[in-house]
Amino acid sequence: MPPRSPQVEVPSDEAQGRFSALRAHYEDISQIELTGRVCAHFDVGGVRRAFEQRFSSSYLAPNRFRYHADNEMTIGSDGTTSYLYLVSNNAYVLSERIGDEPGVTDLASPIPELLQTHDPSLFFAMSAMPLLELGQASERIEVAPEAAIGGRKHQGLRFHLAGNNGTITMAIDAESGLVRRMQIDLRAALASRAEATVVRAASLDIEYASINANCADSQHRYTWHPPAGAIAAGAGGQTASGEEGPAPAPAPEPPPLVVNDEAPDFVLPAVAGSPVGLAELRGQVIVLDFWASWCVPCQSQLPIIEEMAAEFGGEGVRVLAINVEEDAETVRAYAARAGLEGLPVLLDRHGDVAIRYGASSIPRTVIIGRDGRIAEVITGFGPGNHEHLRRAIERAAAEPR
Repeated sequence: MPPRSPQVEVPSDEAQGRFSALRAHYEDISQIELTGRVCAHFDVGGVRRAFEQRFSSSYLAPNRFRYHADNEMTIGSDGTTSYLYLVSNNAYVLSERIGDEPGVTDLASPIPELLQTHDPSLFFAMSAMPLLELGQASERIEVAPEAAIGGRKHQGLRFHLAGNNGTITMAIDAESGLVRRMQIDLRAALASRAEATVVRAASLDIEYASINANCADSQHRYTWHPPAGAIAAGAGGQTASGEEGPAPAPAPEPPPLVVNDEAPDFVLPAVAGSPVGLAELRGQVIVLDFWASWCVPCQSQLPIIEEMAAEFGGEGVRVLAINVEEDAETVRAYAARAGLEGLPVLLDRHGDVAIRYGASSIPRTVIIGRDGRIAEVITGFGPGNHEHLRRAIERAAAEPR
């Protein structure tokens, strides 16, 4: 979250009361079960994007949780180990032992990033910090109109993020006092940074169908075993049954990239057209966006990446969308469904390039200057990403050719 703006308005007593009550309700949670859906809607410059994903989740204090998105992924912790399983890849990652009372940010990446955008109520239940940081990042907190959901009225609370980075509106469940719906509106943020582009829609909505707080629960539901044939990432391509899988053993992870490092060279096949190599693009500003079709934050960011490609294409800037660890058919189908017509899509089938660029958490955007050195690294997707990315590209493009 960005730091609190110096131009902060003091919330009204009613708004402050709702915010304090919301935080108190989450702090009291020891167990919770949730079901819901996350939807994204973008209409930027006439290019439309939309997706919907249904999920279920649960949490048992102090350190057990489980999140499952239909036909997409399962993430969680059994109290000693956290795990991430991707259905499309039939692959999983296990972390090292976690502490007795971990905060969400202590979990292995990309689990915190996924929870933040896929299931914020679970995120808030597991740690008091995300809600506190949201309040600190807002220049104004106000009472929002009541929301009618399921035939009932729910109190509203709206956060205006500092720097015109959008708004977050919550409908607070009348019974549990927890978030029933959260809407992130990025229209103003995108429109203010792209004056020539018409932004009709830019939102991410999470709505909960059921909320069952402090319910009876069992530790056994959090036990997870890899499905037969699943590939353990970082296990030399072995499947869960110990058989040899199709993925090669990964190379040792290189040191993390920092600004001014020489950008690692690569040659990758394209979904359409000839392979693309970094060396042949020397002298241009290169924007690499690492993404996957199952990643909701990636889906939200891709329209912005495509917009940057169109806007800066005439200034010696080349934008490449690098898909991580998905097969060509899956990527081609998603690109067609999402309308990624103006964006070159490359295939990093086994994640080798992603590893070299430190993209263990996606989306991850790396900007390479005309001199072939790293100019900027941006990880994750949030309301401030559009402005951050634009300014970083502008700085790199301003360097002499």
